[in-house]
Amino acid sequence: MDPRNFVATDSEVDQAAAPVAVEIQNLLLDARFAQGLITLVDSTKRTPTSGTD
Repeated sequence: MDPRNFVATDSEVDQAAAPVAVEIQNLLLDARFAQGLITLVDSTKRTPTSGTD
């Protein structure tokens, strides 16, 4: 989601942008699915401590 966060707020780490970033991702996915394109979404965090709190 970091690239979409950046598009929404000029910051890849601004988690306040998450709702808008999800909307952007969904629009991109809808467009790819409409074209019948193979699509993979990887929601894995890049930092080792993610998901530990």
